Amino acid sequence: MLLLLVAVLLSYYTCWQVSELYDIVRKWEPVSDSLPHITERLCALQQLHEQGTAKLSNFATQFYEDRINVSLLMRLIVQNFDD
Repeated sequence: MLLLLVAVLLSYYTCWQVSELYDIVRKWEPVSDSLPHITERLCALQQLHEQGTAKLSNFATQFYEDRINVSLLMRLIVQNFDD
């Protein structure tokens, strides 16, 4: 009798777990349908971020080079003015 009771309880517990898992999966179904779209958007944002980083790096390099050029031109102007 005790074994039968344990078997029934285990069966009930197993059914309850399956039911809980089914409910969880059912709640996530709409989310899973939108995952491909979300993944595409995230990839596009990553590419945009990489492009922005590259452009910012190029801008910073150009700004630094321009600053050096201005400094050199100022030296040349001062030297020519003094001569």
